[in-house]
Amino acid sequence: MMTVGVAKYNEYLHQKELSGEDVLNIIFEPKAEWKPANGFGVEEYINAIHPKIPGKKRQGQVALLHRVGDVEDGKGEWSTTYCRTEDAAEKAKAYLSTGAGRDLYVSMATFRRRRVTSEVCTIESTYLDLDYHKTSLWHRSAESVANNVIRDLEDAGKPLPSFILSSGRGLLCVWLHEMLGAKVLSKWAAVQKRLGKPLARYNPDKSAADAVRIFRLVGSINSKADDSRNRVQLVWGDPANLHRYKFNDLADAWLPHTKAQLISMADERAKRNAGKRKKRKRPDGLAMGLWSTRMEDIQNLIKHRSPDGRIEKGMQDKFLFIYTCALSHTTKPEAIIPVIRAKATEWSGGTWTESSIDGAMGTAYRKAVAALAGETVEWNGDQVDIRYRFRSSTIIDWLDISEDEMSDAGLRDLCSAEIKAERSKVRSKAWRIEKKGQTASREEQRRERLLIGRQATVLREQGKSFTDIRAELGRSRAYISDAIQEAKVSINDGTYSIGATHYTPFETRTLDSQGVQETASSSDSVSNPPSSVSSNKEERKEGIPLQGATHYTPFETRTLDSQDISGTNSDDAFPGDVIPGDVIVGPWKRSDILKIEDTFDAMDRKWG
Repeated sequence: MMTVGVAKYNEYLHQKELSGEDVLNIIFEPKAEWKPANGFGVEEYINAIHPKIPGKKRQGQVALLHRVGDVEDGKGEWSTTYCRTEDAAEKAKAYLSTGAGRDLYVSMATFRRRRVTSEVCTIESTYLDLDYHKTSLWHRSAESVANNVIRDLEDAGKPLPSFILSSGRGLLCVWLHEMLGAKVLSKWAAVQKRLGKPLARYNPDKSAADAVRIFRLVGSINSKADDSRNRVQLVWGDPANLHRYKFNDLADAWLPHTKAQLISMADERAKRNAGKRKKRKRPDGLAMGLWSTRMEDIQNLIKHRSPDGRIEKGMQDKFLFIYTCALSHTTKPEAIIPVIRAKATEWSGGTWTESSIDGAMGTAYRKAVAALAGETVEWNGDQVDIRYRFRSSTIIDWLDISEDEMSDAGLRDLCSAEIKAERSKVRSKAWRIEKKGQTASREEQRRERLLIGRQATVLREQGKSFTDIRAELGRSRAYISDAIQEAKVSINDGTYSIGATHYTPFETRTLDSQGVQETASSSDSVSNPPSSVSSNKEERKEGIPLQGATHYTPFETRTLDSQDISGTNSDDAFPGDVIPGDVIVGPWKRSDILKIEDTFDAMDRKWG
């Protein structure tokens, strides 16, 4: 039975007199090529990031990443194609015209064989990926966000991009510059790290700042974006007049020091070190200190994580690469391969193949060979060794080393600054005990020195000579002189801070019970006042009896409640402990010393 729809379709074919081939042409008619309204299409974009050099052949290959066998959910397989720079634009246009224009990517650098850092050949732009769809600006149009980016860069006094692309859910800011080789990548990377600082509110993607990064091709479709903005296209910049910077000008604008300043600083450093003895370097260029310690830490970490010395899956390449970098600094290149293969066999239980081992260590090994041949790279205006150098914090992040592992595995370099400081403190204390015979801590020594200084000060006031003071206290003249100076400083500060005990001057006078009764009677909260209050502490062991109206004695800087005005600290009470109901009132300054009567008046006002 023929449906109405099929009948109408047959009637349409009969009227138009179309053949079956004509119908197929109608169904599979190729899509019209996308043409940008602003004139910045595929060819213009490729020629901007990989410009042609008249009469010369560009080095390296451009990488194009595209889908293969795309499925309905948009998660087809990916394939990388390499082509010459001169053919990159035509190749990209061909992918777009054959319907492979969804999620098509192109590299910003050229490569010798593979898209890895060690194979980077040339690069002619710095770039910043802004994922503003993760911010409060997600609902704004790409053009308006791009204009805000330009205003923020102008306010920060930074160079403006050569152009800005809308990638569907974010922006790609590109600063074009002259062609750079692999030797300048370290300085180029330093500039890359600072591009996002004035644009933090747009959520810059820090992971998209390396030289092997690929970005969506102009004219391609972002399958993750809304239909209204899924086409990658230019949203800011003049396609007919794209500005290309000198890289040194970009570096001077973004880095903390300009090239001229770095040269001046290097000259000043050379002048300062002119008369100093230079450190002797090993003739083979190897350094056994830091990297040897890191090699020990890596082996101790592996043993700590796994008693059988095996590395967990997913971490094998990282351990192998870091260990190879360490070997490149401590071992001659011809010995690296057999050593690393033996370690890889030990750590994997013989499951790693030689090809996987060589792949994990290849870049670090090649740099070791190049360093032996004298190859260098530019860093902060200086020519430095080409071998990899990493901060300890970077290795800690790569290997996911926790605080507990740092302590339990006994790591010496791959640990936090706090653990290093604590270990240094322990070593210093052990050295003082062993070499100088010091058994007391520094705090105890300071406490004793301050007490000696106070005693010497009192003896000097009594008219005794330094000789008599030395004989009485059993200390040297220099020790007593320093102790007196330290005691004077404490007196001028108004308090002797020694641990939890404070020393402050007070008058030695005794109040009769009647005065206390009159003071306490004005408050309803005071009951059973003491019969007498005495401030004479000569019976206390730590008190120092003096001649005259004033002496110094340790006491707690607090006011006791009325139930315990006459009481003194018990043997169990520690100076500085706060008992519920106590009021902290100190430490006092010498200029603010109150007479005993004034003190009780203050207590009366507090209780009232």
